[in-house]
Amino acid sequence: MLFSTVVVFPVHAQPTTQPWLEVVPSPITETAPESFDVGVYIRGLDAEWELIGVQFLLTYDPTFIEVTDVTIGTFMGNTSWAIHGTFSVWRIEEGQVVYGELILPNATSGEWDLPEFPSGEGLIAAVTFKPISYESGASFDISAEAFLGQYFLDANTDYIPFADPQNTTVTYGLLDFTYQPPTPFAGEIVAFEATEPSALIGNETLSFNTVYMWNFGDGAQENTTDPTVSHIYSKVGTHDVTLTYYFPDMGLTITTTDTITIRIDMQIALGVTVDVGSIHFRGEVAEFNVLTTHIGKTVNATQTNAVLYYNGTELSDLSISVQLVGTGLYRIPYSIPADAQAGTYTLLVEANYYGIAGTTLKTFLVSPTLTTTVAKILTIENGVATISTDIQVMKANITAINARLATINGDIATINSTLGTMTTSLSNLNATITSINGNTATISTTLGNVQTKLSDTQTTATQTLYVASILSAIAVILAVIILLILRKK
Repeated sequence: MLFSTVVVFPVHAQPTTQPWLEVVPSPITETAPESFDVGVYIRGLDAEWELIGVQFLLTYDPTFIEVTDVTIGTFMGNTSWAIHGTFSVWRIEEGQVVYGELILPNATSGEWDLPEFPSGEGLIAAVTFKPISYESGASFDISAEAFLGQYFLDANTDYIPFADPQNTTVTYGLLDFTYQPPTPFAGEIVAFEATEPSALIGNETLSFNTVYMWNFGDGAQENTTDPTVSHIYSKVGTHDVTLTYYFPDMGLTITTTDTITIRIDMQIALGVTVDVGSIHFRGEVAEFNVLTTHIGKTVNATQTNAVLYYNGTELSDLSISVQLVGTGLYRIPYSIPADAQAGTYTLLVEANYYGIAGTTLKTFLVSPTLTTTVAKILTIENGVATISTDIQVMKANITAINARLATINGDIATINSTLGTMTTSLSNLNATITSINGNTATISTTLGNVQTKLSDTQTTATQTLYVASILSAIAVILAVIILLILRKK
């Protein structure tokens, strides 16, 4: 007993019921590492017991929680009987709280001349706990045990018989994670979702400042404040996935582990689609397109090889030229040599997606000349001409196709090349009149110089070039005159 008493056996008549202590709430489920309170209540107390003192040990598992506060309850200090006040004492030890409380007697007579003795039920003390570790699914008890074998003392300093206490069990909720799909393939996106820590206090739901620290078991790790995350496994087999919850406000970590099995389905190959066009020409800057898909979705291949063949012989390895355009979409630029052999060419593309392979091939023709009578150069930029025919729009290097200016008729220039004859607007050739000799004008263009009679080229564009040349000449003459005047001064 915490109090100095003389121990004798009770001699008065005993009530039919015996008091007991109860720890509430019961049970306790912690869904997150948060501080919580338990109350120790007295139950079933009859006034005939003439109770004046209560003592107990509140025991708990110190590996999971620690005591941060003890508060005196209202029952013993009720003014209906504690007219002289109370005396309370407690001590916090590892794994237990020792508590005792005594209703004080009359200071003069030393007697408990109370108007009535305690009865009924009420709160003796409240204890606040703080989690110091958290193991998902762990369970432990918080118990009100007898101190030195006794709980209650009466006014005759006798111990009062008691019924068994009702204690509480604390269970930590499962902080775990799930993933989808349940049996993923190598290279497939796996979505992980962690259980979000939360607590319901009254009608208010509390959230927690949480960092989710993922270790996917294949060497990859990721820390995030989002409970959802995705990962792609490149290796088949089993991997131990570990999720560590970190609560920075409490400096507490909680770890959970699960095993994921990654498999490869040999029945589902990587889809590889290639578009190379049907016909190309010597000197053309061709562009081939590749699309990679898996299980109906576009995916970025982990490796892509492209090889061009002609007549069954490897002509060029284009793997280094493969360029990613969008998810699963690639382009392969290829400049067809000016001396390329006419005939059928084959492009073979092999792709790999985390161990899942796919292969396809496409053929196209290379023609020595344009197979159309309508060929126009739309633009020329950086030595590459965009050419429109009656069947397609293509690009070709003007040097590779040996493009050269033949004639000018008004604003239209005729161009000869290894592909055939084409036309274009003078504006695409940066045409400039460099000299005029009588009725003959010399015009400089991107594709060379040409001489033409002014009488044959009196179009608006030619007149513009002519006027521009005259203005340039006048500007030069004026500059010389100004210079002479300045020298005379």
